[in-house]
Amino acid sequence: YKCYTTIALGNYKCCTTIALGDYKCYTTIALGDYKCCTTIALGEYKCYTTIALGDYKCCTTIALADYKCYTTIALGDYKCYTTIALGNYKCCTTIALGEYKCYTTIALGDYKCCTTIALGDYKCYTTIAL
Repeated sequence: YKCYTTIALGNYKCCTTIALGDYKCYTTIALGDYKCCTTIALGEYKCYTTIALGDYKCCTTIALADYKCYTTIALGDYKCYTTIALGNYKCCTTIALGEYKCYTTIALGDYKCCTTIALGDYKCYTTIAL
């Protein structure tokens, strides 16, 4: 593990795991304990926080500047997340080991499928008929 501090972003303690090859930054603010990390391959920044009601992971991509929260249900492949800006809850599941993922909005019940591109952004949404 290697740790350092970047002055520009504040007092971050960063480390990298040799197995994953990704960098992680940690900082504590007033609202909670946020963990920020970026993977060199994807160039994607993410922020994580844990609240009392569950293990929520919040992330933001620098390019899109959109915040999303993720929580993993048990040990299954189902994941639920909410966009902080919109307050829209969605659930998703990874289909096999492929790159396609499907999402359903809990409130509206509409299903959407998307594919991930090189940068890890979700685009090309298509609504599946109910």
